[in-house]
Amino acid sequence: MNPPFTPVPVEGKVVVRQGAYGPNGLSGGETRMLRTLIVEDNAAFRESIKDILTAHVPTILLCEAGSCREARERMDEFLPMVVFMDIRLPDGSGLELTREFKRRNPETVVIVLTNYDLPEYRKAAFNSGASYFLVKDAVSPEEISALVQSVASQKGCGAHL
Repeated sequence: MNPPFTPVPVEGKVVVRQGAYGPNGLSGGETRMLRTLIVEDNAAFRESIKDILTAHVPTILLCEAGSCREARERMDEFLPMVVFMDIRLPDGSGLELTREFKRRNPETVVIVLTNYDLPEYRKAAFNSGASYFLVKDAVSPEEISALVQSVASQKGCGAHL
């Protein structure tokens, strides 16, 4: 049986074929996929997160952005349920972007992933609407995987609908 959503590689990004899903992520009778956006300017780190997620979360659809501009474009076209957000991006703040995502869709789970393990960054992240704050060099692939699997379960992803 073919998967209900077909990820299509496009210029280094993974996007869903146009028209494959409605606002709830389904077109009827298929497995609900966890639409996840990775907003990270470091391409190598973005790739490592993609590798972790695709290896451990079978119900995931990924899209990526390397800047605030790209993330804003993906926000409406991809309708992410989960966003991995870097704090510092080349064209703006990931914290401001978090506020935008949460204003548009309060149900979006934002996971801040940063190099900066500072109390003021944690506080700012949570005040911006982040659900989780992870430090890049202190979190293991297993912890990332477990967190995303938990979110997928809470959102009903993986269930045959």
